Amino acid sequence: KVYRHKDRINVEVIDNGEGMNEATKKRFLNYVEGTAAEESFVPEKSKGHSNGIGVKNVIRRLQLYYQRNDVVEIESELKKGTKFRLTIPEVG
Repeated sequence: KVYRHKDRINVEVIDNGEGMNEATKKRFLNYVEGTAAEESFVPEKSKGHSNGIGVKNVIRRLQLYYQRNDVVEIESELKKGTKFRLTIPEVG
């Protein structure tokens, strides 16, 4: 889902998978906010093949390009899924 809200373009990626527990979500957000080293975010092993590297790379590139850390929001609930919202400043 892609939409504009105020001065941002939001890109939401939503799944209905296993979701993240609060500890994993907090470690990820600490990494995104720059308050933790990259090595500190290692997702717990899951049934899937994801290790989070692709998501981290996308977020880091957006942060570098826009020179700001607040480019992602995460909503997640165990057994209900996860919503990643990229919040990109509107350039115009």
